Amino acid sequence: MTEQPTLAVQWFFGRVTSVAAELFLRVRWPGAEDGPTLPLLPKIHQVSVAGPRSRYARTLEHRLGMTPVVGDTGLWHATLAEPCFWTPQQPYVYVASLHVELQNGVTSEISLQLGVPVLVARQRRLEQEGRNFVLRGAALHRVDTLSLAKCHDSSTALVLSQPSDEVCAEATSIGVGVVADLGQLPATEVAAELRRVALWPAVRIAILPSAARLEPALRQETAHVVRAQRWTPADAAGISEWAQVLVSERGDVLDGMTPREELPVLVWAQRCGEAGQSDNPDAADSRTQVELYRQACDSLQAEVAGQREFAGYLVG
Repeated sequence: MTEQPTLAVQWFFGRVTSVAAELFLRVRWPGAEDGPTLPLLPKIHQVSVAGPRSRYARTLEHRLGMTPVVGDTGLWHATLAEPCFWTPQQPYVYVASLHVELQNGVTSEISLQLGVPVLVARQRRLEQEGRNFVLRGAALHRVDTLSLAKCHDSSTALVLSQPSDEVCAEATSIGVGVVADLGQLPATEVAAELRRVALWPAVRIAILPSAARLEPALRQETAHVVRAQRWTPADAAGISEWAQVLVSERGDVLDGMTPREELPVLVWAQRCGEAGQSDNPDAADSRTQVELYRQACDSLQAEVAGQREFAGYLVG
């Protein structure tokens, strides 16, 4: 019996304005290059996108068919008119659906959420919907529904090492931005993990290791995730050409060691003790955790004021 190849689907956007957003779906059959020939691969009969949807608003949904891009097998396209963006305040999502026929005749539907991106890095700032956006993020030790709700209410992003799909799904629905810290991964594992987290609209920034090598296709398919690099004055590798944002340690900032490049800089401070987390992760309830971390972000902002313009403050 022939083993059915699995599908890998990646969504990404081309040109995005308030008038229209160019949506693309890339469909791959991992391993198909060395396995089944094209006639044996699953057949895609219909691809569509529906939305927008939000738990905080009643919307009039539309369903739009997607068309295959001529000359590029596995790439589908649609234009969303007057798109609703995914932001923590209004986390609008769309749902893409693919109807697939397997070789044994069984049909199935693959669905995935997507969000129209709106966060961009520009010169020394982050911008959201064309306005300056200052990020405040908390590296919580414990994430649950209560802490996510508090993050949403206080406009606090989550900073998580390789965040799980379950947390990303809930953050996408509730409206909590996620900074995915992939900085400890071996360079060879970055591409697959970046593609995974980029499937979730809540993931707005990914911190990547300096040694990461990002191929053009990977950059295109994850372009809605802002790429950040940890920066230290002693970093022999320098600033990677793919970096859009730099993450600098509090100590280096206070010593006057900040990057000279015209890139947004996020300040990172290890202040677990101030957030009641140094010895006992359960020292504070979920909502109090977030309040303490948010206060630590504000304290950090005041502490480094005057060093340079910063795009955000992260506390772990």
